[in-house]
Amino acid sequence: MTPTLRRLLGSTAIAFALSQSGVASRAEGAAPKKITFFVYYTNAKGLTVGRPNVEVSRLGAEGVASLGSSDAAGEIAVATVDVFKAQSVALLFCDPQFKEMCAAIRLDSKFLQGFEEFNVQLPLFQLVDRTRVMPR
Repeated sequence: MTPTLRRLLGSTAIAFALSQSGVASRAEGAAPKKITFFVYYTNAKGLTVGRPNVEVSRLGAEGVASLGSSDAAGEIAVATVDVFKAQSVALLFCDPQFKEMCAAIRLDSKFLQGFEEFNVQLPLFQLVDRTRVMPR
């Protein structure tokens, strides 16, 4: 991993790694031609809501490559050849308004291979007054 890529991964505020229920389904038999990602957050009422316009990028030896944005329902289908391109390190799912706030999925483990669908949790950005949360 290059120092620039390490710095980018280290400095990017990764809002989460993966949701605990992150896997929607796993393909049996032949490898899928695409993976559909559902990018979501949980609102104050506890409902799961799709995140539209989330920018999806792949990090790798060639730098950052845009793969598209989620639709109005929070879904984006990405060809597996684009996801698993040689020397790819991670996929970033970045907030449309705060581009520094991203969810990440590491690709070097090959964990996603065989999945047709995958859920990605990207919480809404919130400002928190730490003095109110943790008074001194």
